[in-house]
Amino acid sequence: MSADDLLGLAFVAIWLGVLALPFVVLAVVVFLIVRIAWRPPAPFRAASAVFRLLGIVIISVCVALGAVDLLLDRPWSIDTYRVVGDHTLALSVATEWLGWTRVVSVVESADAVTVEMKSFQPPLAGTGGQDQPYLVQLAEPIGARTVIDGSTGMPVPLQPATQ
Repeated sequence: MSADDLLGLAFVAIWLGVLALPFVVLAVVVFLIVRIAWRPPAPFRAASAVFRLLGIVIISVCVALGAVDLLLDRPWSIDTYRVVGDHTLALSVATEWLGWTRVVSVVESADAVTVEMKSFQPPLAGTGGQDQPYLVQLAEPIGARTVIDGSTGMPVPLQPATQ
């Protein structure tokens, strides 16, 4: 793992910490309200407070992770495609160096193949990226069907054959 990779991971960790901060503050406020409103018998006070705090922290972390997923996982466009075989397409997609890009659905019809991609792009992941090929297996041969980008609804250009 290079120094750039470690720096990128540190940026992501800091950013996720910043996103989770409001949820932690909310958890502490809820804990204090519950603590003031309900007082268990003396022998159970310490144990119940620890379990309540643990429950609130777990719920807050789950909510924070869900919010991060909603904020950072978004549709991603396809640049070009090429036909590798009758049943295989190679999609060319520009990806960030710290992102997670994947094919989420392939819908085939008689006249088109719609491919939807999503990418989890952490903030401060860097600028620029690299073209990554993603292979898609089709149930029927591609033939004369058009490849449609599921994120834009537009046809994807066919990459010219290399000599």
